[in-house]
Amino acid sequence: DDNDMLPDTAGIWQKYNDWGIIPTNEKSGGSFAVFKLGLVYDSRDNEALATRGIWTEAILATAPKFTSNMANGFMKFAITHRQYFTLVKDKLSFAYRLGVQVNVAGKTPYYAQGLMYYVTMKGAYNEGLGGGKTIRGIERNRVIGDGIVYGNFELRWKVAKFNLLNQNFYVALSGFFDSGRVIQYIDMKDQVDQLPEDLGNGYTKSDYFDIGAENFHSGYGAGLHIAMNQNFILAVDYGRALSKKDGTSGLYIGLNFLF
Repeated sequence: DDNDMLPDTAGIWQKYNDWGIIPTNEKSGGSFAVFKLGLVYDSRDNEALATRGIWTEAILATAPKFTSNMANGFMKFAITHRQYFTLVKDKLSFAYRLGVQVNVAGKTPYYAQGLMYYVTMKGAYNEGLGGGKTIRGIERNRVIGDGIVYGNFELRWKVAKFNLLNQNFYVALSGFFDSGRVIQYIDMKDQVDQLPEDLGNGYTKSDYFDIGAENFHSGYGAGLHIAMNQNFILAVDYGRALSKKDGTSGLYIGLNFLF
């Protein structure tokens, strides 16, 4: 019914357009091609559930102006380091992942800021920070910036092994802590400074902007993993956000360990 419909008011995306934070030539999106050059070092003992070794990659990704309809091209540099430790043989292990991604040339349009770059794509979507692939428990793509840093820390415990229908299974539990933040900011201070203090409908600039307040965005939680024949793993993770600014919680169902 008409009485139950939401009023036709501007959302945050429209407001960012009106205020000039999203440039006019970017508001309708665009197309671009990315070229990647990467190096990988991998000494893991097992790809599905590593218990020792390291897996490190570095990548240079560029989207030239001549392959896009952007006003400028851009170039990103990213390093991702993962390391695995056996605490109790065939029972308990610890794994961590550290990553950094920065803008090294050009200007990344707003619609490409959320992309994460790896040597090999691990899913249909590689976006972050925030959500089931990067910081579990906080809202998806919550943390956006020209440069980001993040870390994942996880204990993994095989609690049971059994044979069913002539197949080998194990059940593993995990506990994790994820965190990340922006380290290279998108410059929008001039646009914000030009706005009036009163932005209408009882809202002020401080309701929308808190320049200089960026800090770590973190989540924690636990996971259940059921594996068949060591390489097919059904994963269920549940994470909670440490700050209400980043959301409340998230439930993620998929395949394999996060890293």
